[in-house]
Amino acid sequence: MIKARRGAALLAVLAAGSLVLSACGGGDGESDPNELVLWHYEAPESAMAKAWNQAIKEFEQTHPGVKVKFEEKGFE
Repeated sequence: MIKARRGAALLAVLAAGSLVLSACGGGDGESDPNELVLWHYEAPESAMAKAWNQAIKEFEQTHPGVKVKFEEKGFE
């Protein structure tokens, strides 16, 4: 039960993040409408990065045809 709630919470965060990122789109017409790009500042082995990776797997399983691209960014 707790695992299901955690997964649902992660998916909710992912969905909210996708809305925020889609609002920031450049509108250049070159983006793939079936690709969601997420930026993060976490180390690849951090707990948060692992949680995002799991949420992405669950999101892609429930949204066939949509690919999530997870890009690591720096603070510079």
